[in-house]
Amino acid sequence: MVEITRSIPVAELLSGVTLDSREGNPEALCRVTDVCVDSRNCSEGSLFVPLPGDTADGHFFIEHALKKGSALCFVNRQFFHKHKEKFFEFQKKYSALFLVVPDSLTALQDLARERMRRMANLCVIGITGSNGKTTTKEILGSILKSYDSTAINPGNLNSDIGLPMAALAVEDSHRFAIFELGINRPSEMDILVDIIRPHAAAITNIGNAHIGPLGSRRAIAEEKRKIFRFLAPEHAGYIFEKDDFVDFLQEAGEGIKTYGPASTPDYEGFQDLGLEGSIINWRGHAIAFPLIGSYNVINALCAISLALEIGVSDDAIIDGLQKVRPLFGRGMVLEGGITVIQDCYNANSDSMFQAIEFVDSLSLTGRKILILGSMKELGADTYIEHRHVGFRAADSTADIVFFFGEESAAAYDAAQENRGGAQEPEFYLLLDFCELKKVVSDTVRNGDLVLLKGSRSVELERLMDTLKKSV
Repeated sequence: MVEITRSIPVAELLSGVTLDSREGNPEALCRVTDVCVDSRNCSEGSLFVPLPGDTADGHFFIEHALKKGSALCFVNRQFFHKHKEKFFEFQKKYSALFLVVPDSLTALQDLARERMRRMANLCVIGITGSNGKTTTKEILGSILKSYDSTAINPGNLNSDIGLPMAALAVEDSHRFAIFELGINRPSEMDILVDIIRPHAAAITNIGNAHIGPLGSRRAIAEEKRKIFRFLAPEHAGYIFEKDDFVDFLQEAGEGIKTYGPASTPDYEGFQDLGLEGSIINWRGHAIAFPLIGSYNVINALCAISLALEIGVSDDAIIDGLQKVRPLFGRGMVLEGGITVIQDCYNANSDSMFQAIEFVDSLSLTGRKILILGSMKELGADTYIEHRHVGFRAADSTADIVFFFGEESAAAYDAAQENRGGAQEPEFYLLLDFCELKKVVSDTVRNGDLVLLKGSRSVELERLMDTLKKSV
């Protein structure tokens, strides 16, 4: 559910939406207070947007939304005509108004697009990239919140459904709005960037996340650079100075700059504090930055560059860097008898390498244990990318490495083939979660450091209870 702090007249809300017809009670709802795509969240004043999905069609939950209090619903044209008699019943029973549209998802996106167009004084920042975009968004969000009223799309509401929902939540009082844009198919960026039209933007990097649907890293770069399409003349787009596609991305147009250790203004280096984060030296200040890993320092440099671009004060930048905290499953350090780095919200080979490299950099008295889950959406590169991870794990300073999931068999085989280093970790391959849970429980002990890293669908956070009980 997206709450709208100022209830909006229906006519204003729908001004950018293409309607086939209005069916039912025209006075059912005069003002909208929230927009829902889940009928369970509906209440009086809700506009319900039913969306067809892979496992369920939201249209079959329209009556549930009406029972919860919603009196206004979008309906796909095809669905309405197929079930017209049912909607006549709903009209009489609930005195509801149904807005028949060619496509309910497009209608949701049109709602958000029109909402953003009406906010003439809002400065919009867009962030995309294969890795680090969510964390960079959170760092910049922390900085801007220290400066002025700022909207940030929650979590990773960055898709063709999540982004419009986040845009609808922006308030008239906000001066800044930061949006993360995620893609997993060709032409999706066209839709997303047209909804928010960012004045300033950044691409954190071009990696192999979602390479399956897009086909190649160059295709990913071509899609992601569309984020620069609507840059304001007075602002710039940013790309990482050492990205493999930096020259190609700069071809997107004028006003594309780089960020990084060599190009972010007045950056003076950093000191790695391990599990405590880093000290970032900038403009004569030693800033205590709590996010772990040198890769997050790079994300911070992106946020600093964007903040300077839109005129944020030094004090707000320093304050925001100090206050930022990791989101769930993104480099969270959970200390106790067993220290856990919970970095299992998502994974591809680039982020796997970064996580393993960070663990390698730590000087510890206890054992280092890597629990590496399968990486999804790699398409034809699935086998080779898992092998790369296996080779890297074999070279790590870990004592034990658990590979989990069918795709991870390739990583396990590669690790076994690469045996012979100074550390020579123990390797295990497990395909069943219950078996993984038992073996981990039997293996870990007080003083261990455990890295959980895998794709979202693997849900390695399910091991947390086991790890807590194993102390």
